[in-house]
Amino acid sequence: GPFDYLIGHDLEDKISVGMRVWVNFRNKKEVAYVVGLNKKTKIKKLKEILALIDQLPILDKDILLLTKRLAEYYCCSWGEAIECALPDEIRKGKIKGDGSIFLPSDSVKIEPSPFIQKEKRPLLFVQGFDRMPVYLREIKEVLAAKQSVIVLFSDITAVEKAKEEIRKNLGVEAFISLRKQSKELENWEKIRRVDYCVVLGSRSSIFSCVNNLGLIIIDQEHDQVYKQEQV
Repeated sequence: GPFDYLIGHDLEDKISVGMRVWVNFRNKKEVAYVVGLNKKTKIKKLKEILALIDQLPILDKDILLLTKRLAEYYCCSWGEAIECALPDEIRKGKIKGDGSIFLPSDSVKIEPSPFIQKEKRPLLFVQGFDRMPVYLREIKEVLAAKQSVIVLFSDITAVEKAKEEIRKNLGVEAFISLRKQSKELENWEKIRRVDYCVVLGSRSSIFSCVNNLGLIIIDQEHDQVYKQEQV
């Protein structure tokens, strides 16, 4: 992939990059992600897109570029990389009950992601047992600059403890982002809507769609739990 599909006349003025669509893939109805629009193709017989899932894009340009580079680096498909970055319900094609879809990617100010800027290194590595005071100091400084922080932990207990420490010492409510948690989709939407915030979670939290990312903290970065052989 990516795979080419035909846009029907009824979808020409509605579809855009970053949306989810339903397609027929290997004789199964599957969720697909629009990563580009072209007027020409080398494929002679194209299948037509079955339907749009979203009315507005759910993937912004930074996430698309990040997942594309991840796919190239780790030799997986672009679709697999995109799905690593999304909540389970989004990957299954869920839409809101009121018919409205998620926050459009151009409705908030999106700063260029430090993930994809080689000249910036928003990473903090701290060794030793008493790491939390350092984390709190750095988080406070970044929040004061109205930027977001993502903190990765190797276990859920550490995530919950950090949330309490941040609330107690900084007076800030951090978002917890964990794969397949009960409020995964709800938190994913809230994170996208705020100008800056603190996100705590496991390795999948690295894909959190924060605005104005200023710092990433990886706790116990040597832990093997951050590595996985398959998607």
